[in-house]
Amino acid sequence: MRMAGHEGAFRLLGAFIEAKSQNAAVAYKLVVASLLENYNESDLRALTEGRLGATLQDNPRMPLALLVEPLMRRVRGDGYADFDFDFFLTLARHPRLEPAQALMIVDVMTRVAMTDPAAVHSACVPLVELLLRFSEHASVVDFVGRLGKLGMSIVAGEESAGGTGGITSARKLGVLDVLTKVAETGHKPYLEQLRPAVQPLATLGDGGATPLAIANQVQRLWAILDGPPAPPDKRKDPPPPKPPRGASKQPPAHAAKEEEDA
Repeated sequence: MRMAGHEGAFRLLGAFIEAKSQNAAVAYKLVVASLLENYNESDLRALTEGRLGATLQDNPRMPLALLVEPLMRRVRGDGYADFDFDFFLTLARHPRLEPAQALMIVDVMTRVAMTDPAAVHSACVPLVELLLRFSEHASVVDFVGRLGKLGMSIVAGEESAGGTGGITSARKLGVLDVLTKVAETGHKPYLEQLRPAVQPLATLGDGGATPLAIANQVQRLWAILDGPPAPPDKRKDPPPPKPPRGASKQPPAHAAKEEEDA
C-alpha cells in the first residue's frame, strides 16, 4: 500500500512539473521528506531513490539544497546499501549541485570507502566524479590534502593480529585504492597534495615489516605521484659547435689533399 502511495506521489510530481505548476515544489518537498523519514525501510528507499533519481535526471533545474545535507546525515548515521550509490552518482552529476553540497558527498563517500573495503569501488565512482567536476575549487583541493594525510596514517597504522584490534590489511588496501584513484585523475593540485603524505612510506622501504601487497600498492601509488622517469637521451654524440661568425670554415679533408696534390 505504501509503495502504491509513493508511486502515486511521483506521478503527481511529474504532472505538476509538466504543467509548470507551483505545486511541483510542494510535491518535491513531500517526496524528499518521505525519503528521509523512511530511510531505514530499504525497499521503500530503493523505490524512492530510483524514481527521484529519474526525476532529477529529467529536470536539471531542480534544486538540491533540501535533499543533500539531510540525506548525507542519514547515510552517516544509518548506513547504506549497494543501490544507494546509483542515487549518489545521480546527485554528483546534477547541474544544480553546489560546491558545498558536493563536498558533503565527497566527505561521506570518503568515510565509506576508507572504512568498508567491500564498498570501495561503489563509493569511489561518485567520489571521483565529484573530484573531477569540482577540481578547481580550493576547498576540494584542501580536502584531498587531508584525505592523503588521513589515508596514509591508516596505512602506516598497526596491523591487526588474529582479527583483534589494529587495522586489517583489507582496509589498508582499500584506503590505498582510494588514494590511487584520486591520483589517477592526473589533476596536478591533487598530486601535489598527496605527494608529501605518501612519500615517507614510499621511500622508507618495508624492511620485511609491511605485507607485500600493501608495499606494492604504495609503490604503485608513488609511481603515479612521482611521475614517469625522464626519457633517456638518444643522442650518442653532441653536435659539433658552430664556428664563430666571420671565421673561415675548414675545408673537408679530401679537399685539402686535392690542393696539396695540385
